[in-house]
Amino acid sequence: MQLSLLEEELAAYEPCPYKFKLHYDDEHGPHNKTCADWETTATFFNLRQSMPEKDVLRHLEKTYCDDYVKKGLVLALGNIKKRPQTWQLLGIFPVEETKQLDLFG
Repeated sequence: MQLSLLEEELAAYEPCPYKFKLHYDDEHGPHNKTCADWETTATFFNLRQSMPEKDVLRHLEKTYCDDYVKKGLVLALGNIKKRPQTWQLLGIFPVEETKQLDLFG
């Protein structure tokens, strides 16, 4: 393949050595989703530069499974045209409950 004269060659991509999965239940039953959220993988690689891998995994588990769940959690799910029946976990967001202020207080 010919490289572009105007662009730098892309650096080699290191795939994440782990698949991050989320298991949850709702009114439709149990669900198991593989996290395709690039921010989770980026966080893994960034933290791995400053701490042992087992500590990074422990930190991610605490953040997603404890901290985010206590605050409130929103899951962004989506699919792709080739596999519309397969829903992927595209993002995990902590959402703290917003309190309505008293209009007259």
